[in-house]
Amino acid sequence: MVNVALSLVQVVTLWYRAPEILLGCKYYSTAVDIWSIGCIFAEMVVTLWYRAPEILLGCKYYSTAVDIWSIGCIFAEMATERPLFPGDSEIDQLFRIFRKLGTPNEEVWPGVTRLPDYKSRFPRWAPQGLSQITPKLQPSGHNLLQQLLRYDPSQRVSAKTALTHPYFLNMGEPSLRS
Repeated sequence: MVNVALSLVQVVTLWYRAPEILLGCKYYSTAVDIWSIGCIFAEMVVTLWYRAPEILLGCKYYSTAVDIWSIGCIFAEMATERPLFPGDSEIDQLFRIFRKLGTPNEEVWPGVTRLPDYKSRFPRWAPQGLSQITPKLQPSGHNLLQQLLRYDPSQRVSAKTALTHPYFLNMGEPSLRS
């Protein structure tokens, strides 16, 4: 399913919620539409649980890398059957990300300390292993998830590259389940 979502990352960044992702499958053709009626021109982008850290840290200019982050959150949610970062405020969301992925620093994300809402007094959490976070995923799934959820947006995998990831090698055509 993630390969389906990745193929449509060119959509305008909206408000994502996993239940709002509509899948339409046809023989040799798959499409994903991410719907959020009424939110197209909203000031904040992406539903909180799927919001990329650069947006949470006040970055005003962003790219499709925020969509890749959202897809990573949805991929993890599909693997665990629960939201990866279910924050109830922006700071709670940020700290939930930090608790699982570790607090970012200049080594893992050059420029992070210069973002408008970055605070040097943020708690310092060590990263958890992705195998702890998503134990049902195979190692190739952990590798893909790691590439989708990289802190540095310039280092996140592109949708095109993600579609060629080994995780998808043994997958057949999408099918509808009742």
